[in-house]
Amino acid sequence: MPDLTENYHFELRRLDNEIAARPRNSRLLEDRGDLKYDHEDYEGAIQDYTAALKTKRKKKDLYWKRGMAYYELGSHLAAFNDYSIAHQLNPRCTKLLVDLGLCVQKFDDLKRAEEYYKQAIKINRRYHEPYIFLGRIRIEQENYADALKYLDKAVKLEPMDQSGRYWRGVALGYLGRNEEAYEDFDLSVILNPTDHFARFNKAAGLYHLEKHQAALYELKILLRDRPDDKDALKLKRIIEDETEGEEWKS
Repeated sequence: MPDLTENYHFELRRLDNEIAARPRNSRLLEDRGDLKYDHEDYEGAIQDYTAALKTKRKKKDLYWKRGMAYYELGSHLAAFNDYSIAHQLNPRCTKLLVDLGLCVQKFDDLKRAEEYYKQAIKINRRYHEPYIFLGRIRIEQENYADALKYLDKAVKLEPMDQSGRYWRGVALGYLGRNEEAYEDFDLSVILNPTDHFARFNKAAGLYHLEKHQAALYELKILLRDRPDDKDALKLKRIIEDETEGEEWKS
């Protein structure tokens, strides 16, 4: 397996040397910013995108990328400002509208977030992500039937999208449709085995379907990586109490 850290430092040194020779080359500065962003050096990425913007002010991708770095650092107002400039430069970019919606949700402005998501759908009705976020807003508002309508649409457009499957499972669970919810959580875990929320909900679904040993098996996997997960430990105790101490089979 290649040493990704070594590759990163090698590529970073190469870009450092090229930028030293051409310090106002916006492409090189953007490339170095991308490299830093991909390796979670968000502050370094912001510095490079800012330097690149000084040489090429009208490039929407630079504002968008700097906005994403600000977002990752939790600087949501700065992210919103950059996304807004990028949106002005490319008003029909649906992914930008989704990012704007996510930003204003951080300010608890669900109405405005919904407007951004619906604007994205108006531009491209076959883009699945806005439907997911509209569904999540409806779940937060406890309007589960409406949430399911949006999430059904998202899954229809992208049947193998893990997020869509997970959140549809949540809506189905709240509606008491446990078998269907379990199917979505099961596929969600297959698509992303490290998603502990999906695995917990899969275990909860199995519990509601009275498949106790299968539920305990999923909790065992979850607790192996997250031994202090309070919800998982609580569900494990409930199942063991209800099965009167039945042996936990691996």
